[in-house]
Amino acid sequence: MELIDRAVVVVKPGLEFLDWINEVEEKQDLPDATTFTLAQVQNDAHTYLVPEQDEVSDIQQWLDKNGTKIFENELKAWCQDESLWPKQRESSRFKHWCEIEVYTMVFDFED
Repeated sequence: MELIDRAVVVVKPGLEFLDWINEVEEKQDLPDATTFTLAQVQNDAHTYLVPEQDEVSDIQQWLDKNGTKIFENELKAWCQDESLWPKQRESSRFKHWCEIEVYTMVFDFED
């Protein structure tokens, strides 16, 4: 097993994100629309490999600069129609809408 020079950010929808997901489901009026629970939307969290950082605080700074991109990717995973996305998608909203876990050590099982 090899330690790789990357860090990991795990992003799980929070309550505000869940509310938005359920609103979008209602607005789209799809025949298979459902009302999700927090446990359901957090079940398979998205994971992002980010540049190597020595400290969690360094990753937080990286997130300040790049959180909007991640937030938009999270929104897109639930809804392709950008007109239904929140108008404000800055990093601070991302951090408020999502539960973010940060890990500085990543091991690779592959050669």
